[in-house]
Amino acid sequence: MFERIYASTWHHPVLFWAVGAPLLVYFLRKWSGQPGTPQWDFLRLFAVVFQIEILADAWLTSPWSLLPASSAVSVTFVILGDLRFFVLLERFSFPDRIHRWTASALVLSFIVPLASIPAQSFWSGRVLFLIYELAFLVLAAVIRFLVLPRRAIDSSIRSWLVRLTNFEMIQYATWAFADVIILLGADVGFLVRLIPNTMYYAAFVPFACFSAPEEIRS
Repeated sequence: MFERIYASTWHHPVLFWAVGAPLLVYFLRKWSGQPGTPQWDFLRLFAVVFQIEILADAWLTSPWSLLPASSAVSVTFVILGDLRFFVLLERFSFPDRIHRWTASALVLSFIVPLASIPAQSFWSGRVLFLIYELAFLVLAAVIRFLVLPRRAIDSSIRSWLVRLTNFEMIQYATWAFADVIILLGADVGFLVRLIPNTMYYAAFVPFACFSAPEEIRS
């Protein structure tokens, strides 16, 4: 039963468009106008660009896609989805070094996809999903507990980036937990998977923007 719900177009893309399209309109209307600080202007641009990206993801990876189903399309959107987090992580760690944060964000977004390539020779489908999810969880944990505490950034910015990293860790851990349940043969795993899917498609961009410290949003 839950697998049918999960596979339904009411879940993907309808739910994510029903939430995401109004948010895009909000970002375009509410956050237009006079320029603010460079950090705030960047966050406003980030919200619009990546809200459009995630709406395109929800559409073009759904049964309603105009593109033929392929691993290339799926992998491209996975990298772009993870890139959202890495852009914020690196941009607000190195705000005055555009070449540094741009390059490092791109490199970080490719680590797990490239590290997962050898696994494709042995596994596919749900098992490969699980390997990717666990690998990203390890990367996020390294960032959370080893990298961020050592970065010379304001405490409020660090706390925000920790919250974003925690969000990513919860999302990927829940995906992994759901896939373990599915691989054990329990249909309820598809119900559990709705939680991280919603976090990924509908919640990350607004969470990132609305949880930003006041010094960025002012």
